Amino acid sequence: MLLRAKEVAESHGFRMLHALVDSMWLQRPGATRADYDALAQAVTEATGLPIFVEGIYRWLAFLPSKTHRGVGVPNRYMGVFENNTTKVRGIEVRRSDVPALVVQTQERMLQRMFRCQTLQDVRAALPELLGILEESLIRLRSKDVEAAELVITNTLSQEVGEYRHNTVQAITARTLDRHGAHLHPGEAVQFIITSAGAKVPEDRVRPYALLGSDWHYDLEAYATLLLRAAATVLELFGYSVERLRKEVWPLLEQQ
Repeated sequence: MLLRAKEVAESHGFRMLHALVDSMWLQRPGATRADYDALAQAVTEATGLPIFVEGIYRWLAFLPSKTHRGVGVPNRYMGVFENNTTKVRGIEVRRSDVPALVVQTQERMLQRMFRCQTLQDVRAALPELLGILEESLIRLRSKDVEAAELVITNTLSQEVGEYRHNTVQAITARTLDRHGAHLHPGEAVQFIITSAGAKVPEDRVRPYALLGSDWHYDLEAYATLLLRAAATVLELFGYSVERLRKEVWPLLEQQ
């Protein structure tokens, strides 16, 4: 059906940018809403499937695959429709296992990007976007963050005693288990990264519920999470994690 829909779209002068099982992203210079609606009707008639136009993007960016850098994929994208409605898929702000500080930073970057009329305007706003990242990194380095902003939530996939590797959720669950909190698959654990590279597993993370007043966090680990989130939305402009680490993080350390 997707192949047939593609053929119909191309016969109407549209180019398919990407597609999933139930979605197609199409482009034709100068096409109006009426043109897209007419195409949807033609595809419906050709395939027997009800097709509708979700919207026309003012700009849309398919983000690179995590395994094949430089190749945009249809399950990771961000864009803003002509009516200013926004849509993002497959990035940190859509995930439940990302610290609030990281989500809020990426959300601020996205909101600034969505105010732009074109991707060229987004490129012009890069200094502001990098400034948002820098603000969060400065807060992190200055220890001007609350524990709640750094909490990571993971879901247990098996019983505590069944974990054979020292994953962060396994370490957290074992610690909680020793303190009388017996968790099961499907339940969530919350923790702070305290020393990601520690030899003793229990020193790597600390359960949020057992944090205490002497809590601390792994600066480098959280800085990396921030850099990754920024690179997610900036990589199409040439900013990888490596470039951000070289150009942004050292400048902050010199301040």
